[in-house]
Amino acid sequence: MWKFDFSLISKFRSELMGIAAIGILICHAGANKVALGPLLPIFNMGQLGNALFFMLSGFGLYFSLSRTESNIIAILKWYKKRLVRILVPYLFWCIPFFLYQLVVYPNTNWLDWIYVFSLLSYWDGSGGVAWFLSVLIALYVISPLLYKALLLKNKVSANTIVFAIISLLAYCFSPENVTIRLICSNMPNVLAFILGMAFGVFSQKGFQINVVWFFVSGLIAIALYYINKAHQEAHMFHFGSCLLALPLLYLFFRNVNHDFKGLR
Repeated sequence: MWKFDFSLISKFRSELMGIAAIGILICHAGANKVALGPLLPIFNMGQLGNALFFMLSGFGLYFSLSRTESNIIAILKWYKKRLVRILVPYLFWCIPFFLYQLVVYPNTNWLDWIYVFSLLSYWDGSGGVAWFLSVLIALYVISPLLYKALLLKNKVSANTIVFAIISLLAYCFSPENVTIRLICSNMPNVLAFILGMAFGVFSQKGFQINVVWFFVSGLIAIALYYINKAHQEAHMFHFGSCLLALPLLYLFFRNVNHDFKGLR
């Protein structure tokens, strides 16, 4: 009754994706002064919708990579399949903007325009049309490496905790280099993605966790959010990533000596 089975993430992945999408819409609606009552602060704290979406993306990519052979040809085919799923819809989405720009501003510097819509401009601080896709594609590119690192020596929980510590420490830094600063600021999203991959492992192994820890995690996360919010000089704590990370910390300490074997 009080146990959460990680395989439920797979069973209800579409519904969870819907919740994440609604959460993202709610956050943007709030920025446009739309009254949403208690829903706005819930989803607006630490980008909960984004954290959930990144987690589910990592969850799905774990299973995709676990079915992919470990050779260059297979990985290249995997890249092609995954990136096409993102880029083709994005290119169709760009067409109306291209036509509008062509008609209204025929003297546009098209090299600059293409650079912005290539999603690369986000990483030099000059902005972009879809920061979310810029970060997600970067994660797709490095996900085979993340997958290997996560399964290193079959110590999935320990490896994930290392990722979590590195991610949350990096998030506290704000270096002068724009690209590095953007990478640091996105570390909670990276953490949510890695946690999703770890949850894929736990789902595959049939692990369960007491749901009480999710409620405890939520209360701690909300407290940390408001503590940081009270200090303007402090970084805003990502509620979404905390909500995902704390149950995993509990799972790690409970299974610290567990050796994950036979994952492939």
